[in-house]
Amino acid sequence: MHRLYELRPFVLTIGGLDPCGTSGIVADLKTFETNRVYGMAVCTAITCQNDISFSKIKWLSKTEIISQLKILLDRFKFESCKIGIIKDFKILLQIISILKKYNHKIKIVWDPILKSTSGHFFHKKFKEAEIKNICKKINLITPNPQEVSSIYPDKKNDVGACILSKYCPVLLKSSEVSSSYCNDLLIIGNNKIVIKGTYLKKFSKRGTGCVLSSAIVSNLAKGYSVANSCIIAKKYVRKYLRSNKSLMGFHSTGV
Repeated sequence: MHRLYELRPFVLTIGGLDPCGTSGIVADLKTFETNRVYGMAVCTAITCQNDISFSKIKWLSKTEIISQLKILLDRFKFESCKIGIIKDFKILLQIISILKKYNHKIKIVWDPILKSTSGHFFHKKFKEAEIKNICKKINLITPNPQEVSSIYPDKKNDVGACILSKYCPVLLKSSEVSSSYCNDLLIIGNNKIVIKGTYLKKFSKRGTGCVLSSAIVSNLAKGYSVANSCIIAKKYVRKYLRSNKSLMGFHSTGV
């Protein structure tokens, strides 16, 4: 085991490269560092974007992704992993299988990104059967209302999230939004936990979903429960949102 493991737990992010650093694996690594875990990354796609626009994406091949993953797994033991954009759900399932082969106790969080904040669609829609199969193999899924609606177009978002929760815990981001609050809904089995937050109208940011899920992964690696990991991560995102009034946030320690 690597000596650094005694100082900080190792965590992994698997997702796309955003060259301006507001989302994807760059944002995840910033979040990992400020949450005092040692983060590493596997790139699945190279995007051409800045804080206000998205022009194109180049998906890496399965071979390129798996090669990055295996050389890290051969050397390091990861306590938890966040998975972001993946072109093909078959590749996603293979990644999960490899992760569990190396460490069957690894905690996996999937942020099922339908489209970027700037409006680029990574997937046209999600198929229920595919999502269910993935959820059975992970520890948490973190969709927003639009992503839940893509899976269950004929159902209310909270109902769709409840259906998904039969297969793994679900954190429905921005489940309740008004001019004064922005709450998330965590569903674990038959338990529903409302994670309250303030709506910050003048503090919009790119990549907040990435920051939230990677903060959750950090907390899981440090031994927190799913519920406490989500609650602490919500506080971290609030501080990130309030860091400045641009679309690009600052990361800092503490909540």
